[in-house]
Amino acid sequence: MSFSLPWILLILLLVWLIARLLGPAVLRAFYRWRTPAPEHPQEDTQPLAPFTALPTEPVEPPGPINIPTELAPVEQPKPIEIPAELEPPEPLEIPTVPAPLEEVPSTPAAPVEAAVVIEEAPPPLIITKLTPRSPEQTLVLVADDSKVVRVKTSRLLAKHGYQVSLAEDGSEAARQMAQALPHVLITDVEMPGMDGFELSRHMRGLADSAHIPIIMVTSAQEKYADQAEKVGINVVLGKPYSDEELIAHVAASLQPHNEVQPNV
Repeated sequence: MSFSLPWILLILLLVWLIARLLGPAVLRAFYRWRTPAPEHPQEDTQPLAPFTALPTEPVEPPGPINIPTELAPVEQPKPIEIPAELEPPEPLEIPTVPAPLEEVPSTPAAPVEAAVVIEEAPPPLIITKLTPRSPEQTLVLVADDSKVVRVKTSRLLAKHGYQVSLAEDGSEAARQMAQALPHVLITDVEMPGMDGFELSRHMRGLADSAHIPIIMVTSAQEKYADQAEKVGINVVLGKPYSDEELIAHVAASLQPHNEVQPNV
């Protein structure tokens, strides 16, 4: 069961009227009940006012309250206008005038003297004479694949006081030179592995052994003469040769040349 708004308002109005009419009587009865009665109560001789019925016309409910949803626009404050008398004056532009250039008196240039170049005389040369190496201080390396030639040559050199080292081919001679450099090399041309020319090129290609004299022994002296010269071989000794000739070439290769050095 549902009630509309007018009925609800009517019921509330009736409850309010009943409470208004019966409220004082209920309060007096409650007060009398709570308060003890006097010994000689006085009768209330005043008559009660007649009951006046209230009008029963329906009361119209109040209409809906209109609440504005849009607020009035707020006026923006107007900018404050500053009078022209209080505004700061604009800065004045002062044109810059360039200062006049002072004339600098020109001084005549001093005459340039011609440079005199004095050529210094070269230092005198000092000729140093070197003493020849003794046989005892000389190591001769003999490279030959023939054992007979190695033994014969080593005995001849040892007889004249030279120190001797023997190698069967060019490869063994190169290994020995890596450990101790000789002062003279006597080598054959045809050897297994590294021959005499390959051994000579190997020596000339190294800075430590490029200056060592090389004596090549061969039976074809004229055949290998040009090739030996290109490689840098000092002496090409043809077979057969005498012992005195071999010793003479070894001694000649050890003779030092006079060194000319500048005197610094």
